[in-house]
Amino acid sequence: MNAAPNGSAAKSVIQRPIFATFDENGFLFVGESNGENLKRDDMLAKKPHWITRLEDTDGDGVFDKSVTFVAGATLPQGMICCRGSVYAACPPSIWTFTD
Repeated sequence: MNAAPNGSAAKSVIQRPIFATFDENGFLFVGESNGENLKRDDMLAKKPHWITRLEDTDGDGVFDKSVTFVAGATLPQGMICCRGSVYAACPPSIWTFTD
C-alpha cells in the first residue's frame, strides 16, 4: 500500500488526530483524542482515547478505511511501529499492541 505524498485521509476516517506513524506495510496509525480534558485519575479510570489504523484500499493515495486498532487508552503521546507491533506511549505506561 502506498500513501499519498501529502498524507491525505478522507475526513470521515479520523476524528481528533494527535499524531501519526506508518508501519512497514503502509498502514497509518493515528493516536486520537475524544476531546475531553480530564484529570489524571479520571483519565486512568475512563481510558477515553484510542488508536486508529488507516488504510488506502484503492491505491489512490487517500486513506479511505479506518479500523479502531486500540480502544480504551489514556492520552496517546507517542508511537512507533516495529516488526508488526505498535508501541504507544499512553502515560503512565508504554504499551505494545500486536494484531
